[in-house]
Amino acid sequence: MKKPFKTVVASLALALSFGLTSCGFVSQSYADRINKAYASETDKDDLTYEKVIKDLGDPAINITGSFSIIKATGACTWYKGCKTVEDKNAKLEAGKNVDYLVVTFLNGIATAAEYGTLEASK
Repeated sequence: MKKPFKTVVASLALALSFGLTSCGFVSQSYADRINKAYASETDKDDLTYEKVIKDLGDPAINITGSFSIIKATGACTWYKGCKTVEDKNAKLEAGKNVDYLVVTFLNGIATAAEYGTLEASK
């Protein structure tokens, strides 16, 4: 009886850790990964729109469009620890800084990324 319980607990802990760490991708290292991949002729197609969305989750701001022959083109913004722009604004108003990641896409490929911090007004 103890073994199935331990398995369930371990599975839940693993699932929660993946869910909680998905926003950990909003980082300078993920921005560097995108920029490096696009600069490389062999790796530039590795970070697709679908892959980035899978890694980071739904963006707080998504201004991309797709057409019949053109895949996602535009930009997306993620705020670390925030699902929406309203969440970001609430954190800033509460005096907390918010890290962000903006990724631009051209025909479904991540072409550039910028990581930074929005500072709460004093």
